[in-house]
Amino acid sequence: FGPYEEAYGCLSMWNTKYPFWLSDVRFKSVGHYVNYEKAKFGGDEDAMGEILKAKSPRAAGGSGRHILGWNEDKEKEWMESLANVLVNGCTAQYEAHSDIREELIKSEDHTLIYSSMSTLWGTGPKSDKGYYVGMDYIGNAWMMVRDNQQL
Repeated sequence: FGPYEEAYGCLSMWNTKYPFWLSDVRFKSVGHYVNYEKAKFGGDEDAMGEILKAKSPRAAGGSGRHILGWNEDKEKEWMESLANVLVNGCTAQYEAHSDIREELIKSEDHTLIYSSMSTLWGTGPKSDKGYYVGMDYIGNAWMMVRDNQQL
């Protein structure tokens, strides 16, 4: 990836141009917030601190992938709460930045997608039948924020 400020739009969880506060903690990006919450969920205070200090979402993600005591059961529980965590972070970022609010208003009721090969965060690759196979957590989170704000 290039510089996150240029490579990703304001609705990307990887963009550090739009920091925000949530529960008295400052997050550089939604990516930082999600990884912080993952470390908190896992009870790893050292990882929480590393994530807050991380200069980029990529570095924060590295810390989020190395949480002490993380196992299959924790992963399953975490995945059940991930969508809500992501919506909370996106909502806080939305509330903190007028240009993000403007982008969501302009989107009206259009489907928002995060075009990415990631089958979790984005649309994933197209199937043989021509449809995307990803869960698109990011696109869905922003649509939930938009719907919750009743723009």
